[in-house]
Amino acid sequence: MPDHVHLLGQPLPLPGGGVVDLAEIIHSSIKSYSGHKIIKKKGTKGSICQDERFDHIVRDEEEFLEKWRYIRNNSIKKELADYPEEYPWLYEKVIEEE
Repeated sequence: MPDHVHLLGQPLPLPGGGVVDLAEIIHSSIKSYSGHKIIKKKGTKGSICQDERFDHIVRDEEEFLEKWRYIRNNSIKKELADYPEEYPWLYEKVIEEE
């Protein structure tokens, strides 16, 4: 989306147990990196990212599919593409279970 990002993912497990902290993923891996790149490309200064985020734990397959369909079809709803596959910023990677 031109002014926000949707991400549906699963944090990686840590060697000692637990998973990588979602706040750390969002801040360090996405907001910080992307923000610096955008600011550099635009030749501006300051921050472009909001401090807030909306996150949600997906509890089952039905809810996962609901969120996935919403993200896939958002570019159509916003009239940025006729089909999800036409939107250049849609990235999908399916990981099959063993």
